[in-house]
Amino acid sequence: MTAVTRVRIAVAATGIAVVAGVTILASPGRGQPPADKPANIAFDVSGCVACHSGADQPGARRFKTNFKSDEYVRLNESIVWDSKDPHSVAFKVIVPEKNPLAARMQSVLEKGKPADYRIDADVACLTCHSTDLNPTSRQPRKLEEFARQDNLGVGCTGCHGLDARWQAAHWAEPAAAGTAYPAFRMHSPEKKQKEYGLHNLRDPGTKAMLCASCHVGSPAEGRTVTHEMYAAGHPPLPPFELPAFMEHEPRHWGFASELPFLSSLIKTDATKAWELFHARSEAVESSAARNLAVGSIASLKAEMMGLAAEMGKSRGALPDFARFDCYACHHDLVIPSARQEAGYAGAPGRPPLKAWVAVVPGVVAKHAAGLSNASLKAVAAGFDAKWQAVTDAALAQPFGDSTALTAAANDLAKWCDDFLTAIQSDVVYTPAETAKLADALAAVAVDKQTLRDAEAVAHVTWAYATLDFAGKKDAARRDAILALSPLKLPDREKSKGDKPITVGSILDDRMQRFREFLPDVFRGKFVVLSGK
Repeated sequence: MTAVTRVRIAVAATGIAVVAGVTILASPGRGQPPADKPANIAFDVSGCVACHSGADQPGARRFKTNFKSDEYVRLNESIVWDSKDPHSVAFKVIVPEKNPLAARMQSVLEKGKPADYRIDADVACLTCHSTDLNPTSRQPRKLEEFARQDNLGVGCTGCHGLDARWQAAHWAEPAAAGTAYPAFRMHSPEKKQKEYGLHNLRDPGTKAMLCASCHVGSPAEGRTVTHEMYAAGHPPLPPFELPAFMEHEPRHWGFASELPFLSSLIKTDATKAWELFHARSEAVESSAARNLAVGSIASLKAEMMGLAAEMGKSRGALPDFARFDCYACHHDLVIPSARQEAGYAGAPGRPPLKAWVAVVPGVVAKHAAGLSNASLKAVAAGFDAKWQAVTDAALAQPFGDSTALTAAANDLAKWCDDFLTAIQSDVVYTPAETAKLADALAAVAVDKQTLRDAEAVAHVTWAYATLDFAGKKDAARRDAILALSPLKLPDREKSKGDKPITVGSILDDRMQRFREFLPDVFRGKFVVLSGK
């Protein structure tokens, strides 16, 4: 049975009664959940499937005919999620009987634990690998708080918001005759979040923090990949680069330039388009540049919050080993080595923090310090000193000075908040400024310090390719630059059949590529291809 067939059956089983509002299903939001747990929570995706499984479906036809909804969304979101998006199999991949990688992790982790231990019933795994039914909880989690279903994984509203109210409201009839769309569409993002519990994923900041809560980590929400998990075989989390991940995940959304409703609104009322949908013309601002800037700072914030939270567990606590640069320890001992030649930020032999989390943010901050916005310039200028304080505290003694590192990590997280606030004002990443940012990334990509860390090189390469070729037709050269990266992003849009491409299925290839990375070869080829 194909994914499309599964979706069609779900539509038939659900029926138009769902579209008519008889039953609306929701599941929890992530990243920035509402302060209180909504009273009405469900987690089935059938309420979404009824309209988002193709424009030829009864529910979708109604909204396409009456409101031209296909000009606002794609209406095929459920099919893309089910057939191509790895989020749909997030739970299935941790079931030992259904995934060899999960079976290997089970055999390692079960040692010394209760006889009935299973990784697919381990809350530490479920927080990211299933739909969390109570993400606002800060109490010890219970198994029944997670939806453990093979065909669900992280469902639609696992990202869009767990509150059932928005699901009922977003397709409601127009408030007055003559309007061309449901009234809900034109509510402010603040109203949609506060009154309906719908997360504003059109805002890069909200979107980035939501994604980072799993792809970087969020100890406050119980989402952390630990050194124990890595030792058991959990795939290493790659650097989180928001626009690159957006490009390579099978997209069930459209950019403003691809959606007639938004592109038309931009022309008729640019202010409203920005305030309501965070949409601007690409001729005015590069959406990729904004996503990159905001996403890199959000990733840094998530990492700093993780550091501070782990050390705050008890007096003198140290960060989990996973917070440090894995490859500072896990590498061949070669003398002389590229690491020795590049030098050390502190005493040799002390594991540093992950380098990638600060390289792109450093470029973004330096560029922002040259923009005309006074508040952003003032914030951006403080980045180097705050990151240096974190680095110094991390290297003051083996595995860091707990007190100093906690304070420095909290201070840098606060800086990230200030930056993300300041960038929301009248800052615009024009094509000219986007080109400057791309040039700065190209320079850093071949810097001696960057080249000593393959993850940092991967992050900068992804970021540069995203910006330098945004909106251009030279896809071949962009792909050639991406091919130089020590870490490969799977091209999930080209996945065959109806089976999502998971990290586990490409892990051997990804790690082989990582191990074979040669800084000098990369530098030579990158300079030629980028022309920088």
